[in-house]
Amino acid sequence: MNGNLKNCPSCGKLFIAQPKQRLCMDCFEKQREEEERIIRYVNAHPEVTTLDEIAAGTGAEPKEILRMIHDSRLLQADREIRYPCESCGTLISRGRYCAGCMRDFKAGADRIG
Repeated sequence: MNGNLKNCPSCGKLFIAQPKQRLCMDCFEKQREEEERIIRYVNAHPEVTTLDEIAAGTGAEPKEILRMIHDSRLLQADREIRYPCESCGTLISRGRYCAGCMRDFKAGADRIG
């Protein structure tokens, strides 16, 4: 048997996970439907450009939208979505940190190394 026994992090149900599978099939299907709903909303509302606007318009959790952005699931929307830098909160459209924080991280690493 391929896969290993895991608890679904979303619902807690025990399931046999295949490689790279993190959710049970029920939760995976719900996530896929939610993603499609969010993508349809973004495509139908070209004025929406931030994570907060998408969350307000769809009722989706910001962390779910951010996961989609980081997993490149919103590339289908054919526009840049802005979301907060994980360090300072500045709006960015790529990666996890803004250019300023990346410079600060590099400067700190240079001082240590």
